[in-house]
Amino acid sequence: MTLPVAPTLTDRIMSRSTEVATFASMSSEKFTDEYGFTGPLPTTSSQRMVPMGDFRPGLSIGEPAPDFELPNHRGEIVSFHADRNGARTALLFYRSVVW
Repeated sequence: MTLPVAPTLTDRIMSRSTEVATFASMSSEKFTDEYGFTGPLPTTSSQRMVPMGDFRPGLSIGEPAPDFELPNHRGEIVSFHADRNGARTALLFYRSVVW
């Protein structure tokens, strides 16, 4: 008996992104929220909702990043701080196409 292979996190993210992009491209309707951002999803969609409470959107400029581990382009797990060997690094944060 062969067990099904669980999708990787990347597979799940790409699948979800494709679903959202497909939905967005099918919709000719545009929705504008209270901040003036316009998108193809209703402002009540969970993908457009502003987080509740004290929400920190990211690091401040110059603030040290916490350590984390992610797979590199070869699938090897690397540690952000340990594997840089002290080299400077720029982290880029970006919003998804649909906000």
